[in-house]
Amino acid sequence: MSEFSDLLETCIMHTGLSETRLAESSGFSRSYIAKLKNGQRLSPDTEKMERLFACLQLSQAEYTELWNRYLEERQGKEKYGLTQAVLGFVSSSRQISKLSAEIRMDCALPDVWVVEGREDVDYFLKLLIEQEALGPSGYLKILAQPECGALMDRLKNAFKLNHEFRVDHLICLNNDMKRDADKYYNIELLQKIIPAVLCGHASNYRVYYNYDRVQSHFNRFNMMPYLILSRDRVVQVDYEFEHAVICRVEEKLEYFSKAFQGLVKTCPFLYESFVDDASVMQYWARHRKINETFYAAGNMPFMMGLDMMDIMHPYVTSCREELEAVMRQMHEWRENRADDSGKIVSYFTEAGIHRFMEEGRIMEIPEKVYMPLQREDRRVMIRRLLEAVEQGFYEPRLIRTDRYQWPGEISISMYNYEEMALYYDLDGGKQMFRIEEKTITRRFYEFMEMFGESAYVCSVQETVEYLERLVDEEMIEYAAV
Repeated sequence: MSEFSDLLETCIMHTGLSETRLAESSGFSRSYIAKLKNGQRLSPDTEKMERLFACLQLSQAEYTELWNRYLEERQGKEKYGLTQAVLGFVSSSRQISKLSAEIRMDCALPDVWVVEGREDVDYFLKLLIEQEALGPSGYLKILAQPECGALMDRLKNAFKLNHEFRVDHLICLNNDMKRDADKYYNIELLQKIIPAVLCGHASNYRVYYNYDRVQSHFNRFNMMPYLILSRDRVVQVDYEFEHAVICRVEEKLEYFSKAFQGLVKTCPFLYESFVDDASVMQYWARHRKINETFYAAGNMPFMMGLDMMDIMHPYVTSCREELEAVMRQMHEWRENRADDSGKIVSYFTEAGIHRFMEEGRIMEIPEKVYMPLQREDRRVMIRRLLEAVEQGFYEPRLIRTDRYQWPGEISISMYNYEEMALYYDLDGGKQMFRIEEKTITRRFYEFMEMFGESAYVCSVQETVEYLERLVDEEMIEYAAV
């Protein structure tokens, strides 16, 4: 027996339906349903399982719980945990605030040396960060973990008040992955940091990292582990953010500032921002390693690896040399694949492919570099994609929107487990970052490798059939016009 089979048996018992009735509705045999209930079988046929679950008259919460236990049993706990951690990171892009900054409080920062209570500590930090953000050459140095939501919310608001506000933030990543709860801790930390990065400018919010056992480094027995340095204050805060000690002694501020700078000199950046369109092109033009599989996941299909030099030429308005270098590099790779089993795997959504057909924009090429493709050339690009599938170097995978709604704001691409690129398309503009921290990139690459076999994604054949229907429908519509 398993958690899933126990829960399934309970749900079936509560409905009062017979195994015969369930078999008629789901397509399973009576004996197979009995084996599902006692844990002797686990069907890989997700559509039949969905029909079976639909018969059980479950609430939305009950259905979600049963479906999640099924996926966990189907994938295994570790793969399921990784899938949920990465999809949770992706889903968080929907929650990134697009509103203007909060109305600031015109209150003087109290001249105190101790603050007690979570609300008062939060209020004091709000005033401190706001004062620093709005002052001349605003600059903070922070040693604190991002899971303190109040601190990260205050930083997001400060960056909205002043995009030139500067923050150096030192965090601790977990290097102890023995416990299940710690395996995805670093992904969760990245999820909390990204909103602040996107609210400001990546070059002004610099996040450094080192490694330690986080549970022992930041806990209630380390009395004041968090440190915030402003222009005129040293603020030490406890693990629970319920107590703060403030010092305005100049010598102490100078001492802590030198110690902080000494620490960050030995620590790498967590991410690197692409500063202009040319740097984005240079990233795509990098040389691939032999047998290297490139993964992309986002709203739109990845098209940079297709044969499109002849199509793009008349549309390019700037960075022509850089873009042509990318396309030449991809062309050489396609022409010399005899001993290379590498390929491009692209996960995308129906909404994304329809957006491409409507707008003529290619996700990975900056909009300022080219004009939108004409409608006929959009259809040609889809045909080139299908040709690439036949040639064996492109694997398209449609994300099933009935099982997961991939947000349009985020795309992820990876050449290998050593680095990944995050691309955000928000109301405030588009930003792209590169991350090379290995405990994070390895996990994302593992996710990319197994996502195609998950219940969230269509098969290659299903995806190809969908794209062929789309092209045929576009041809009929175009002829009618």
